[in-house]
Amino acid sequence: VLAMDYALRHPERVASLVLCGTPLTMPRNLLRLQDFLCRLMPERAFAGSGFSRGGHASAGWLHGRAGPPSRLPELSCPVLVLCGSKDRANRKAARELANNSQARLHWIAGAGHEANLDSPEVMAELLRGFYQSLS
Repeated sequence: VLAMDYALRHPERVASLVLCGTPLTMPRNLLRLQDFLCRLMPERAFAGSGFSRGGHASAGWLHGRAGPPSRLPELSCPVLVLCGSKDRANRKAARELANNSQARLHWIAGAGHEANLDSPEVMAELLRGFYQSLS
């Protein structure tokens, strides 16, 4: 969501975009709950995640303020939309994201929301093909 927002705000800086398991909007109440729970968790719970407790809260804050989905047609760069076929939460969003004239949609068979973990080889092949098609 943040990358898509950045591409909309700075199209001159983005040559291509890959969106995987991407929602159109972030559920604000869920982000508030996540932020609250993160504040209760000890810092050691975030070890190995790449985020501190404060960094996790900041990411949630930014997600909640990303640009509106009505601006999707403004994306001017080539876009690859990936979604696991079992990712029920984001299938509708994947279809809508792919309605962008620059976007290509690929379903990753048998993968859920974490398609990169469920089918890393398939995802790598799709990424390789996408980037090769741009050169």
